[in-house]
Formats: sequence, C-alpha cells, structure tokens
Amino acid sequence: MDQKKSPEPIAPDADEASGLRAEVVRLNKIVRALIKRAEQSTELQGSDFSLFQTAALLEEQVRARTEALEKALRENERIRRDLTKSEAKFSAMFSLTPDPVVLTRLADGVILDVSRSGAAFFGYQPEEVIGQTTRSGPLNMWTKPEHQRQWLEAVMLEGQVHGFETSMRRKDGTIAAVMVSGKLIEIDGETCVLATAHDITERKWNEAHERLRADILEKLARGMDLPSLLDALVRAIETEQPNCTASIKLVDDADDDPTACWSQPIFDAHGELAATIAMHAPAPRTPSERDIAYLAHAANMASIAISRHRDEETLRRSEAKFAAMFRLTPEPMALTRLRDGVILDVSGSYAEFLGYQAHEVIGRSTRPDDLGIWIEAEHRREWVRRIDSEGEVIGFETPLRRKDGTIGVAQISGKLIDIGGEKCVIVNFHDITEQKQHAEHMEQIAQHDSLTGLPNRLLLGDRLRQAIERSKREGTRVAVCYLDLDGFKDVNDRLGHQAGDKVLVEVANRLTGSVRGGDTVARLGGDEFVILLAGLAGDEECRQALDRLLASCSAPYVVADAEQSGVSASIGVTVFPSDPVDPDTLIRHADHAMYAAKQAGKNRYQMFDTRLEQRIEARHATLRQLAGALKAGQFTLHFQPKVDCRRGQIVGAEALIRWHHPTLGCLSPAEFIPLMEDSDLACDVGDWVIREALAQIVRWHQAGLELVVSVNAFIRQLVDPDFVARLASLLAEVAPSAPNRLQIEIVETAALNELDNLRLVIEECRALGVEFSLDDFGTGYSTLAHLRHLPATEIKIDQSFVGHMLVRSEDLAIVDAVIGLAHAFGRSVVAEGAETPAHIGRLLELGCDVMQGYALARPMAADDFLRWAREFRPDPAWLASPGKDIPN
Repeated sequence: MDQKKSPEPIAPDADEASGLRAEVVRLNKIVRALIKRAEQSTELQGSDFSLFQTAALLEEQVRARTEALEKALRENERIRRDLTKSEAKFSAMFSLTPDPVVLTRLADGVILDVSRSGAAFFGYQPEEVIGQTTRSGPLNMWTKPEHQRQWLEAVMLEGQVHGFETSMRRKDGTIAAVMVSGKLIEIDGETCVLATAHDITERKWNEAHERLRADILEKLARGMDLPSLLDALVRAIETEQPNCTASIKLVDDADDDPTACWSQPIFDAHGELAATIAMHAPAPRTPSERDIAYLAHAANMASIAISRHRDEETLRRSEAKFAAMFRLTPEPMALTRLRDGVILDVSGSYAEFLGYQAHEVIGRSTRPDDLGIWIEAEHRREWVRRIDSEGEVIGFETPLRRKDGTIGVAQISGKLIDIGGEKCVIVNFHDITEQKQHAEHMEQIAQHDSLTGLPNRLLLGDRLRQAIERSKREGTRVAVCYLDLDGFKDVNDRLGHQAGDKVLVEVANRLTGSVRGGDTVARLGGDEFVILLAGLAGDEECRQALDRLLASCSAPYVVADAEQSGVSASIGVTVFPSDPVDPDTLIRHADHAMYAAKQAGKNRYQMFDTRLEQRIEARHATLRQLAGALKAGQFTLHFQPKVDCRRGQIVGAEALIRWHHPTLGCLSPAEFIPLMEDSDLACDVGDWVIREALAQIVRWHQAGLELVVSVNAFIRQLVDPDFVARLASLLAEVAPSAPNRLQIEIVETAALNELDNLRLVIEECRALGVEFSLDDFGTGYSTLAHLRHLPATEIKIDQSFVGHMLVRSEDLAIVDAVIGLAHAFGRSVVAEGAETPAHIGRLLELGCDVMQGYALARPMAADDFLRWAREFRPDPAWLASPGKDIPN
C-alpha cells in the first residue's frame, strides 16, 4: 500500500548558503572589473554605455540573489526551531513508552535509536545496540530467519504491519515471544522502520500448558495404556522445551535411585510417591523458573494418569466384590445387553428411581417399542454409539420416563464389559431432576431482570451475537437502541421507589408490546433499556419502530391513583453492519448516541456518528492524562487574595488549581476542570486540593500569616457518601488546629439538583468547623431557595456581573440586589471580578467591602503570595469611602 506524503518545505543547508555567498563575491568582482575596464579604456568608449548596462544588470542580480539568500536563511532558522520542538515531543514519547521501541534503517536493518524500555527488554544498554544490525552479527535477535523475511516483505509491501507474531532472542540467550508492529517513515531521505514489540511470552506459555493438559486428558479419556500415556507426556514436554530432554521413571520399575539434571516427584491420589519426572539439559545449567513450573505441571498430569491406571487395576482385582455389592448400592444401577438393550439385572435402588420392580424389567428392553424409558430416541442412539466406540461414557445427560409417566433427568454413566462373549453395559443413574430445575431457575434469575422479567445484560449479549450472525447470513440489519427515560428521577423523588418501580414495569410492558416477536427488549438497570431490532430490511422500517417506541414511552402513566405525565425517552441508535464492530462496542456506541439525544432536547432518537465516538474517546484520553498528572504530582495550587478594602486588610485567599503539563506548560482550570466534573476523578482531585490547601494554611501559620483559604469543590465530590468522613480525616491529619480556616466554595448552578443532599453535607461539615461559600451567585434560577435552604455563610457575586456593572445598568442592578439579599439574609458577601480601581470604588459605595480581582492581585504561587501579603498596603481612598448604610 503506497504511503503518500505531502511535500515538506526544504530549507537551504550550510553548503547551499556557503555557495550563495561565494557567488555574491564572484559577481561583485565581475562588476568591479567591468567598471574599471570602462573607466580605463579609450578605444572602447563607444561601448561604455553597454558595459555599464551589463554592470548594472549584474549588480541587480547580485542584490536579488543576496535577498534570496537572506530569506532562505530566515526560513531555515524557522524550520530548525519547529523541528527542535517536534523532535522534543517525539523524544519524550519515544523514551516513555512502556513497550520496546526500535528505529532501524530499512536497507540494512541498522539500529538508529532504541527506547529505554526496548534496550531493557532485550537486556542491552542502548549504546550496545545502536549502530548494530538486527539481521546478522552479534545481536542475532530474530530466532526464525523466515519470520524476518516475511516481516520485511510485509512492511515494504503494506507500509505498516500490526501484530506480527514471532520470537526474539535476548542478550542472555533466553527467547521471548512477541507481537511486533511497525511502520515505514522517512528520515533524512532514508526509509526507516519504527517498530514496537509487545511481550506475549506469558500468554504463549499458558497456551502450551493448556495444550499439554487437554492432550493428556483426552488420551486418558480414550483409555490409553499407562506406558504409552507417559511416553506421550515426555514427548510433549520435549516438544515444548526443545532445549531439554525429559523422562519419567516409575518408582516400582527403577533399579537405582532416579537421577537427573532436575526432577520432580510424582505422587498418586493417596499422596504416596509413585514416580519421578526429570528434564535433562545438554549442558550443565541452573533450571529457570519456567523449567520448574513446566516440570510441576507435567508431574500433575502424570499423577492423574498413574492414579487412573492404578484405580483401573484395583477395579479389575475387585470385580468379585463389586458383583456382591451391585444390588446394595444406593445409586440406581442396571446391567444391559448392548445389541438390543435387554435388561439383565438391576440394583435394589433402581425401583426407587424409575418406579419398576426388578421382575418387571429384567428380560425387557429399554427400546421405545418396549419399556420406553428413553424419551429421546436420538439420545439412545448416541448413547449406544459412544459406549460401543469408546467403551466408557461418564455423565451422559438425558430425560427419562418413569413408570408413572413423570419425567426425570439423569446423568448416566456406563462401561462396556464382556460377559460370556456378549457385549454388555453396566449403567449407573444419577438423578439430577431437582438440580436441573434449580439450575433452570437460577439461569432464569441470572439472565433476566428481577423487576421486569426482561432479559438482562448477560442474555442481551447472547441475543445480540445471534442477531449479528443472522444478519451476516441473510444480509439484513440489526438496530441496537439504547433507551433512557426522561423525567423518571422526578417520579422516584416525588412519589418514592415503589412508584418508580411501577413505572419501570409499565415501560417494560409498553416496549415489549411495541416491537415484533423476534425482537429483544432488555433492561440493563435503573431506567436504562436496550432494544434489538433484528432482521431489518431498510432504514424506514427502523424509523417506524423507533417512532412507536417513543410514542409508547411518552404516553401518560397512572401512578398512585393519579395520572403522571412528563416521562419520555431518549434513544441512541446504531445499526449493524453500517457500524461493523463487536457486540459490546455496538452497545457502547448506542449509549453515546443516547447521551447526544439527551443533550439535543430529550424525547427523541439520535443515530450514532463516528465523530461522537471520537469526541468521547478524546475525553477519556484526557481523563487518563489527568489521572496520570495527579499521580505524577503535576498539579499545583495558586492563590488569589480576598481583601476587605474598607478596612484595608487581607481576609482570605481562594485556592485555584493549575496543571503543569509537561508539553503544553501551565494550564488554567478552565481547560481541564469541566472534563472531570462528572467523572470518578473529581473525588480524587478534589480531595487533593483540600489536602494541599490545609497544608498551605499550616505553612502560612508558621510564617505568621493567618488566613481563611477557600477551595472549590465538585458537587459529585460533596455528595459522595464518604466525603465528610474523608474531610474529617484530612483535618485531623494535616491541620488539626485550624479547621475553621478552611472554606469550601460550591457553584450555585451546579447545586440545583442536589439541594437536599448538599444541605445535609454542609451541616455536617460546619460541625467540623468548615464553612461554605455560594460561588457564582446570581447565575442560577432559584437564588432565593438557595439562600433559604443552603446554610452557606458567604455569597460570592459572579464576576460576569461585576465586570460589566460600570457600563451596563442591568448588571449594576443585579450586583446591588445581590448585596441587599446577602445583608437581608445575614450572609457575608464577596465580589469577584474587581478588575479596576473604579470597580473597587463602586462596590464600596454599594456596601460590598470584600472583593477579589486583578485590581488587587492575580492568582499567585504560595511563596509569591506570602511576599505580596507582607508588602500589601491599602489605597487610602478605600479607607475614606463613605459606603452604604447596612441594616443591622
């Protein structure tokens, strides 16, 4: 596959620049020579004009080439700077990636660069491999030359290769199984390969274990004799461990004490030593952990084989005893003739299981035309076939008809024996009727929602896989519809969970009645449902079904003897094979589309768009970066002072988080805080901010600065059930003597949906000595309710109003009203956004004394804040401001 690249700007190199300067010098010499010739020659006076024209022309060419040189040099410098930045980013990514990364030249395989993880993986220092080739010589990394050829051919043909499975040799000689991915890139005019290797040694090792286990158990089930079985086990060991030889010695057969390079005892089922298994290396060496693990695994397989063999020997020696016990065993047993199913003998418990006495069945056949015990004729044929071919069958499950006509389920085990030259079968019946009924009941519980009886996520996944396979066979479509109820939370909150459950059951019935018989309606939990519309012929059929689902959900509900409206549905839809992904991804895509339908206004459906997936993936990637930044200590706090301008005193500081990104530099909270508000990361980052703020309070206290520090908290963090306990623990650990110096700010608009929960949290925190401030006040639509219900002691006027109050009368009126409300409700008030001295003066006139803003100070690092506080001097004009009469 051709890799087309856009042309890159070519900057003049040092040789070209030197050449241009040499040409300028040469042209200047020519010009001077021509001018001198024109001035000195008397015979060629008539051609003077021509000579001067030529000189002028050459001088113009020199000037033009000089300007071109200067422009080229400037462009070269710009490209060099950009290249330096690009190389810095690439170098950071190259060195930090956990998987081995190697950059080689395609022509000869010479290693140009290697990541730290790559060198460590292969056991080298970077300087040992850079400049060496991977194709021959001392490194000799490829254990299979044919794999190396296939890899190179694939890379050159396709331009890139993903997941090429091979094995590589490390410096110490050990072999690692890897999946190699690579891509062709151009560097300085040479074609190179950037390759990564993912270690799959452990996975391959586990697969080898499982192959050995399955092979030995399969041979065991077929009845292979013990010597052949142990020999097969030895050969399997040597196949998987080609650098070793193995042997198994039975203790009974060993003439001398078993010796080996390293060995493992084999114990039988009674814990007695039965044999030893050994592995021999061609040269002396210490066994690796994998050698020992493999030996232990093989010993376990040999133990099973030996124990089974001894049991069979014991069984053959005790056949006489078994015959005597046959009629006394509590498990129903029978002896039948293989060719016609005639019953030759039964145990005493046979009658209890099938209801027949011995004389009623002995001499009769189990075939359908006689006793008719077998319900499924095909089951009986399969049973006879397996007994005849395998000699023994264990746990064959089938339904059986009892004498009274009832149906029971049994697991039948049988063994073929020879009695007087006639093939017979001794059969054991294990009644599992109650177990099957219980299992079916448990399967119903495991695969269905307990409230609505609909399929749950487990059964939905199975149905979706079946629908996809049918779609592939028949060329039809499958629509995956992720449905979430709108307005359901309000029903739950107002009327209680019993009313909510009644609505969910009604929704389930409506959805089931709105789809076809072959479709599936499943409940994932809460008010989330998934509908599979299978076998669709076209888009119109899908749209009609979605319209029916929306209409059925939006019709009024009767709850608590009253009609309830306001419940509807938002549906996200993706269609296979237009969205050709696996079942789990289809459901996730439909979920993403459902959130888009919510954001678009609810009571509608939204088709999945790959761009939506890209945005969500980008958000998840950023959240992963933020989680990594928290662990790496990339977050810091800056502090902006709160100043009581009327008294000329610093009364507090607001802690503001900053992210020192290793590539992008210092980022403000507006660039990353909105991304984590609804994520689990909100609690972790929020707790970190509180811890750091408390630690800074203590440090300032030791430096003689006593301030109340406010932190911004996420609503998700505050309503977390463990928040108050975590806060109490942080206070006791970090600042036990200063809980009343911490203040928590919550945004008014974010608190709208959690008023009751927040009120309880605030009251519990105030009991710890922590007060609350209501931030961005005035932007919500329930301001008075907040003042009445939320026990916050401080109100912060939103900076958008303060910033424009000098030029907009509406904003001035809002600021004046908020100050009045604060005073009326006995709350302190702080104005954000005091950007100029004029703002400070006007706020003092309105009766707001405490403020923040650039007119006072910008957010600062903790040490800078301490210096600023010590140097702070109030403006005398503030102290002289008459202010506004404030009612007591």
